[in-house]
Amino acid sequence: MTWIEVADSAIKIGLGALLGGVFALLTSRIALAREARHRYANRRRDLIERAVDKLVEYEKTYRHQKAMFDTLVQIPQTSRDASPLKRDFATLDEKLRLGSEIFAEVTGILLVLGEPDVEASMEEYRVLCSDWHGKSLDSMSETEAATLTPLRESIIVKRREFMAKLAAIYRNE
Repeated sequence: MTWIEVADSAIKIGLGALLGGVFALLTSRIALAREARHRYANRRRDLIERAVDKLVEYEKTYRHQKAMFDTLVQIPQTSRDASPLKRDFATLDEKLRLGSEIFAEVTGILLVLGEPDVEASMEEYRVLCSDWHGKSLDSMSETEAATLTPLRESIIVKRREFMAKLAAIYRNE
């Protein structure tokens, strides 16, 4: 073997090793990037699910209180049946007041996720829920309760809009 053949073989082996290393590096980088995107999508999805769980819990309390409110409006204020219901209503009212603090946490989650449009929609929903909370306590007569119907309808519409936007960011992962 001459020195030219040895150099030729060395160059071929070196270039083969270099190409193998480059392809291994590229493959590794692509796999790591894919894994990072996958982990980010999972974390994002988990945060969205956590926000939805908190909002669903708030919504359950709101609906329970709304049903109790409808019952209280139909019972005469002087009736004995109204006293335990009023106590339960006040308990739910306090639970709603405390539950409204979840909006701050959900707002933080949505801002961390970079979703200001959804956060703005949720803020509109929160304001309407706060209005309901403030007005429902003072509106125990049937005539006063009728004035809350548009507010309740607005809450339903805003909730649908907000949940639709939340669902859209959940699907677009």
